Amino acid sequence: MVRHFQGATALFDSEQKLFTTRLAKYARRKGLNCQIGAILGNTTGDGELAAKLSACGRYLAFNQYLASGQIKLACGNFCNLHMLCPCCAAARSRRLLARWLPLVFNPGNQNKVKHYLCTLSWPPPAKSLAMAAEPGDDLRVNLAVGQIAWRKLWKRRTNRLSGPLADVLGAILATEVTRGPSGNWHPHFHVLVTMPENKRISASDLRQEWSKLTGGRQLRLDPLRLPSDVVEVFKYVVKPADLGKGGKLDSAGVMTRFEIWQALKGARLVRGFGCYYGVQDEDLTQPEDVQETAAYIELVFKWMDKTYSLVSTRGTWDSRSPGTGSAA
Repeated sequence: MVRHFQGATALFDSEQKLFTTRLAKYARRKGLNCQIGAILGNTTGDGELAAKLSACGRYLAFNQYLASGQIKLACGNFCNLHMLCPCCAAARSRRLLARWLPLVFNPGNQNKVKHYLCTLSWPPPAKSLAMAAEPGDDLRVNLAVGQIAWRKLWKRRTNRLSGPLADVLGAILATEVTRGPSGNWHPHFHVLVTMPENKRISASDLRQEWSKLTGGRQLRLDPLRLPSDVVEVFKYVVKPADLGKGGKLDSAGVMTRFEIWQALKGARLVRGFGCYYGVQDEDLTQPEDVQETAAYIELVFKWMDKTYSLVSTRGTWDSRSPGTGSAA
C-alpha cells in the first residue's frame, strides 16, 4: 500500500501507475527484510546484524524528471547483504542484468554468435563432513570440488584449445547453493556459454568430461535465444531468504541462507571467462542510473511499519538541502 502519494506532484498518469506498483514491491521486500532481521536477531543473538537489516531501505529518495516524467531511485540506505536482504537482492539483480546483458546481446555480434545455458552439478566429496572443523567448512569443501573442476575444464580450452569447450568464446559462471532434504549442501553452476554461430558444443562430450573431473551428476545444456533467458543465470545468485511453503516466511529457510552467507560472504559468485573476463561486479547494490543535469523533483519516502509514506519533496530549484522539503 502507498500512502500520501496521490497529488504530491504532477506526474504523468502512466508513470504514476508504474511507480505506484514499484513502490508496493519495495514495501513488500522491506516487510520481508524486517521479518528476516527479527528471525536472525532472535535465533543467532546477533543484534548488530539484525539492526543493519532493519535499517536497510528505511529511507528511499527518488528523482522525478520534469521533461520525461520518469522516476528513478536516486539514493537510499542499503545494507549490501544481498544474500539475506530482499531489498538489496532486487537491486543487485537489476544491476547484474544491466551490466551483463549488453555484453551478451551485443547487436553487432548477434549474427555471428550463439549462446547456451549450461547447468553443472556434482556429488559432495565423501570426506567433506568429516573435514568440517567450523560451520560452513563442509559447504566450502563441496564448492571447491566444482570450482577446481571448472578451472581444469577451462584451462584445457585456454592452453590447448581442446576439450568440449574448445570453440567457446566466453562464459559467465554463476554459483547457486541449495540444501537437500537430507541436510547436505548442493552447490552447482549456471553457465552462460557464447560461441561462434557456425560451431556447436557437444552435450555428451561435456557430460563425459565433467563426470571424469567431479564423479558426475547432472548436466543440462539448452540453447539461449532471448535476453530474458539471461535472468536464469543470475536469479539464484541474488535469491534472498527462502519464503517456505505457501509464500510464508520460513525460519528454517532464513537460517539456511544465513549459513550460506556466513560461508560465502566476500566470494565472487558471478565470474566472467574468455571474452567476458575482467568485468567487475562491485557497487551492484547502488541506485539506478540518474540524470545528473536534468531538472527533477526529489521524492523522499520513509518506511512506516507496513508501507512507505512520502515525507518530503524538493525541486532542483530549491536552495534547501535534500530531504528538508515540505511534508506531504
